[in-house]
This record gives sequence, C-alpha cells and structure tokens, in this order.
Amino acid sequence: MPKFVDHEQRRQEVLAATYRVIERVGLEEATTRRIAEEAGYSNGVLAHYFADKDDILVSALEQAHAHVRARFNRVSEGRIGVDALRAVIEEALPLDAERLLEARIEFSFLGRALNSPRLRQVHGDDLTHFRGRLTGLVSDARAGQEIATHLTDEDVVGEILVLVDGLSIQALLAPDRITPKVQLRMLDLLLAALKPLPDKRGRARPSRTGAGPGPVAIAAG
Repeated sequence: MPKFVDHEQRRQEVLAATYRVIERVGLEEATTRRIAEEAGYSNGVLAHYFADKDDILVSALEQAHAHVRARFNRVSEGRIGVDALRAVIEEALPLDAERLLEARIEFSFLGRALNSPRLRQVHGDDLTHFRGRLTGLVSDARAGQEIATHLTDEDVVGEILVLVDGLSIQALLAPDRITPKVQLRMLDLLLAALKPLPDKRGRARPSRTGAGPGPVAIAAG
C-alpha cells in the first residue's frame, strides 16, 4: 500500500526550515542544500515542491506576510477607532523576538528584490495591502472624531509607515537602544499629535497643520 504524503505539510516544513536557516546564517547563505538539511529532506524533495531557491524564498516571504495579516485581523477584532489603529501598528513593530525576526527577514529580502521583479511584486502587494488597511483605520478614527488634523489620511498613513519602517530598521541595528519601550513611546507621540485639541472655548480643533515634521522626525534615542 503506497505511503500517504501530506504535500502541504511538507511545503510548510520546508518554509519553516527556511526561516530558521535565514535567522542563523542570513539570506545569501540560505542555500537549498542547507534548507533541505534543516528540513530533513533531500534536494530532490525540495525540487518536487519548489523550482529553485528564489521560489522557496518568495514562498517563505508570502507566507510571512500572510501570518502578519492574520495577526492584524486578530488584534483588531472587536476594536474601533484609534484603539484598532494602535493595535495594528503595534503588531507591525518589532516588539518581541518573533516580530524582530520578521523584520530581519523582510529587510533582508529588499536587497535581493532589487534584481528580482517577482520579489518586488510580493513586497509591493504587501505594502499596498498594509497601506489600504491603515487608510481604512485612519478614516474610521477620523469619522469618530478621534483624529483631527489638517493632514490628509494619505499623509497620516505615510507618517505611520515611516515610523514602522524607521523603528524596525533601528531596532535591528541597535536593539539595546531602540527597545520596545522606546518604540511604544514614539508611537504614543505620533498618535497624540493626531488627537483633537480643545480651543479656548473647549471645543475640539485640529491638532496639527500640514506643515512641518511630525513626531516621527524626533530622534528615537
């Protein structure tokens, strides 16, 4: 009787092994041989599921993005306004070992993506998805009068993306300085700058004009 093989499970095992190899030796040294050894399979088995190393890496990156999106859904469920927006931004920041590894993998892929249209497409699709999610959350928070700024929703989302990418890179390079506490403080500054401020009569007014740098320009250290 032929042995049943769960092909999807094998693919997942290879991708999990890919993450471990990248964490240990870096992206460029993550050869198919090393990935196969880590997964406990032969190169021939890998060739059955993936065309080449780039195919493995693209699949691993797509899976990482899918995991992050699932977490976005989970942390924002039942939340509204700025509460939901903050939850999603926090989930995108490298506040623990898992998310720090995700940031390392994500930025490692950027250099390789310069010469890989397929990887650029994967990165572009993920950025479009994240930007769209943030835009919806910012719009909802503004509709609930939790955000009051002359900046457009697009500009607010732009500041959030700069914050997330900037803190992620700094946390990778200087984790002892750009701690989770520092990251959350910078997030607090950004969100506080978007809240409506009372005028002299106690009525809410926009907290910022569109001019000048926002809190993301403040040095985190």
